[in-house]
Amino acid sequence: MSKLALLCSLVLSIVVSVINFINDSYIDGAVMAIVAVLVLSEFIKQYKNESE
Repeated sequence: MSKLALLCSLVLSIVVSVINFINDSYIDGAVMAIVAVLVLSEFIKQYKNESE
């Protein structure tokens, strides 16, 4: 995926996670937080590969 797509996905998953936690939907918020961490790790991996 491109870095822009990963960045958009990261921002949206963080926003959805926060909204779920605010609405007391903790399981959905935790799932989206895990998705955000996975997208962040992929973003960092692609950023490192591009800088080499």
